[in-house]
Amino acid sequence: MDAYAKLARQMDTYPLGAPRSPRLLEILHELFGPEEAELALSLSFQPLALSRLAQETGRGEEEIRPLLESMAGKGLLYARLTAREAYYCLLPVFPGIFELQFMTGQRGPVKTRLARLFEDYYVEGLGQAFTETETRFARVIPVEKQVPVSMEIFPFERASELISDEGDFALATCYCRHEKDLLGQACEAPRDVCLLFGPFARFAVERGFAARADLARVRDALERSEEAGLVHVSDNVSDRINFMCNCCGCCCGFLRTITELGQANVVAASRFVARLDESRCTLCGACLEVCQVKALSLTNDELEFEPERCLGCGLCVHHCPSGALTLEGRQDYLAPHRDRRELGAAMLRERGLIR
Repeated sequence: MDAYAKLARQMDTYPLGAPRSPRLLEILHELFGPEEAELALSLSFQPLALSRLAQETGRGEEEIRPLLESMAGKGLLYARLTAREAYYCLLPVFPGIFELQFMTGQRGPVKTRLARLFEDYYVEGLGQAFTETETRFARVIPVEKQVPVSMEIFPFERASELISDEGDFALATCYCRHEKDLLGQACEAPRDVCLLFGPFARFAVERGFAARADLARVRDALERSEEAGLVHVSDNVSDRINFMCNCCGCCCGFLRTITELGQANVVAASRFVARLDESRCTLCGACLEVCQVKALSLTNDELEFEPERCLGCGLCVHHCPSGALTLEGRQDYLAPHRDRRELGAAMLRERGLIR
């Protein structure tokens, strides 16, 4: 088995998985040089010190560091540099490598070829992998202004609370919409609304994948996304999120698994679900325009609502001019995991990779 086949197997040990396929091998060949693929096999998804990597590979630090830095610059590794040591870890195919290939908004034949490979890989297996575990990797954050004031709201349910706790912010191009744009299939939703937080935001800024942002720009991105009818989607954790995407049902990898691949509950819904008061509905169609997963439809001049499809994002409520839609508590709600370590362990257990 060559280094690329081994690397493909290694990628599939990440909690979200990476189904092995000829398309995945094509992506790895496109992104990793032969020596880089060999060295990547010595990495894990947790940061390892350069000195330890040198020891484990039997190679000098000065020999492997240029390779590691090159891979970090290409968005294949995460790197963290301190005054004493450099740390590196392998990024998963998704989320990780895919996003960084398209986050800058760059164009050209190489990017278009990658977009085609990733799109084919999504359709042929990656999208279905999002449903492999009962625990979902991502969750929906509701439009804060539409959350019922009568209910106790936890900090992790408020976008304003989540972003205020993070000291580093970055703003990037929506990678999903840019990938679709390279293929001539993108919608017209805003692109500059992909938000990164904490250490990963610092890494993305340092390596030129994203622009540093202050709290005002982050809040502006959230408000523009809500007005454009985009769903806030973040890590399924309650503490220290890494990202907050603002997603559409036609480009976003997670939501497309619902709208195109017919798989329900791909992302963890919020603690709320929409409620329709038919007596107040004027059939204006505003909610139909913003529901990214088609939980609302118009049939024979009647608005129909499928609560089992509802993500609890609150966008329909936010855009309803007649007040016919509200949010209420969800009966089957599952709270997010505490942090990424706990989330990853739950998913790995469900995949049978750990006990």
